[in-house]
Amino acid sequence: MHNWLRLYANFGMEGLSELQDNQKYSKEFKRKVVQAYLSGEGTLRELTRRFKLRSDSQISDWVSKYNGNQELRSSGAGTRRVTMASRKTTFEERVEIATYAIEHDRNFTHSSEEFKVSYQQVRSWVLKVEAGGFEALRDGRGRKKTADELSEMDKLVLENKRLKAELKAQQMKLDLAKKLQEILSKGR
Repeated sequence: MHNWLRLYANFGMEGLSELQDNQKYSKEFKRKVVQAYLSGEGTLRELTRRFKLRSDSQISDWVSKYNGNQELRSSGAGTRRVTMASRKTTFEERVEIATYAIEHDRNFTHSSEEFKVSYQQVRSWVLKVEAGGFEALRDGRGRKKTADELSEMDKLVLENKRLKAELKAQQMKLDLAKKLQEILSKGR
């Protein structure tokens, strides 16, 4: 009942009707509200009234994100996914797209629309760049490593595979020789 009275006081009769869509707020507006709360300009309820919000929980959610070092994003940002088929790209394109996404606050949706690639591709490239630099964007599929690029473990794995293949070939020769001897002994 208190919530309805507050909504009526803030918004009139419109405040009592259910909203068809969620209200959208810019990240600047959210930051302004959070700063007002953190600087002690009012209680949650007072700031809810002052900034014409429908619920105090909005402010407390924004403050929690802010205090948890999470980015306050504009409402709807990052939630709308553009479904787009992946496409082949060159190393240079991947560098350009990842750079663009990073420069635009990691807005993967906007970047994917701008360059006509999938959201997941952009996200993946940005994460690779952040973890291993731009060289991590090189496509190494189908390329064999040179001997000096192999780690000790890689060399041991390859040696193990080679030895298993040799053993299998020897076993096949022995099995074939036994089978041939069986056939010859039955034919006598």
